[in-house]
Amino acid sequence: MKKWIRKVKNNNRIIILYLSTIVIMISLFITIYSKEYSSSDEVFEINNESVSKAEFSNLMMALKGNVYSYIVQKYGGGDSAKFWTTSFNGEVPEEILKKQTFEKLKKIKVEQILFKKYGIVGDISYPGFLKALENENIRREKAVEKKEPIFGPVKYDERIYYDYLQASNIEKLKNKLLKIDLSSTDEEIKKYYNEKKEELYKKPDSIKFQKISISCLDEKGNITSDSKAHAKETMDKMIIDIENNVNFSDVRNTYINKTAAKIEYKEQSVNGDIDRDANNIIDGLNGLQVGQVSQVLEGADSLYIVRKNEVTPTGFLLLSDVKSKIMYVLADEKFNEMVERLIKEVNININSKVYKSIAA
Repeated sequence: MKKWIRKVKNNNRIIILYLSTIVIMISLFITIYSKEYSSSDEVFEINNESVSKAEFSNLMMALKGNVYSYIVQKYGGGDSAKFWTTSFNGEVPEEILKKQTFEKLKKIKVEQILFKKYGIVGDISYPGFLKALENENIRREKAVEKKEPIFGPVKYDERIYYDYLQASNIEKLKNKLLKIDLSSTDEEIKKYYNEKKEELYKKPDSIKFQKISISCLDEKGNITSDSKAHAKETMDKMIIDIENNVNFSDVRNTYINKTAAKIEYKEQSVNGDIDRDANNIIDGLNGLQVGQVSQVLEGADSLYIVRKNEVTPTGFLLLSDVKSKIMYVLADEKFNEMVERLIKEVNININSKVYKSIAA
């Protein structure tokens, strides 16, 4: 009897141990499975930050037009119902679109990881973004009700607010890092200034020129097709005379008695930055060599030609005047280099099943 009882107890221990092992294995399987597919819509994970199918699709829609235009311009065939899955000489639009979306999201997520690292934002998940979007639209709606000023739309949609928020946070991050990781030495600033001086910091030249204009107004003070055509015909004749070595300043005197139109001659100058935006004369002078005459140009109520007579360089903007701008330019370059370097260093895990399930 005692032997039988001991046997039963031993069997119970074996059963309990067996059941415990099964429970542990099931729990372990669930843990592993959950870790690999913790979200049924996770497309990929970058440094433990998840990219959901919703976020992927949102950006993919923004890139869709560019891919469509690229394929249609290169191969045609945009009207096909199977356009996105058709192979055009080995290029499948859907695959191109998904790859471009993936590459762009890698960059965006690296930037967002930096936002989080430096305290610009606390939550970089897509649900966190959607909550921020909801709060911002509620704030805007209340502001409109109270007749308070708001900038931008009354209500943001996902795509627009996503881009806006990303750009805004990048600027906040750059400003925060400007005196740390993105700072530049005086030597770097001076080097950039000297390299770009001719291209970016040259002051506009001072230009002396002559101008002849013919009014397009008729005797009633109106511009008609006939009065404009007559002015153009006269101006074309003047240009021919100038090309045949008639002195520019004498042309006006030659034609003033041949036409009823009002003809004016002036000697003028554009001094550096002064009067640069006054009218479109600068457009006429651009590209002309000294001594050259422009084509016929159109003013508000007249046609005119200009002759460039003299060009005097006015020097360069001082380094002290552009130093702060150069600091920001160099900060942009260093920020982009930082992001590109981090993109190469991040760990990425792709959920192939979800990635393949995404359709254009």
